[in-house]
Amino acid sequence: MLLTKRLEAFLVCRMRMDDLLKKYNDYMRLAGCSIEYELEDNTVIAVSYREDAFLHLLGIHKLTDIQLVQFWLDRNNYSVKRQTIIKKIK
Repeated sequence: MLLTKRLEAFLVCRMRMDDLLKKYNDYMRLAGCSIEYELEDNTVIAVSYREDAFLHLLGIHKLTDIQLVQFWLDRNNYSVKRQTIIKKIK
């Protein structure tokens, strides 16, 4: 029974990671594109899709209790780069 619960937890986690990878792939199809919105008061809002913005949009930078994220956010520590975290998603 314990093995079944562990397997179930693993499959739920794997499914979520697969969903995250799907979102990453969807987002990367837009990489290099940009959109501009002009509001009624002539304010222009420009949005550009870049890979380095994906982790920010996910809110990964808010998960400061995860050591890998702590290293990534530390500007004096170059051991963890954005690409390292993206590889973990893949």
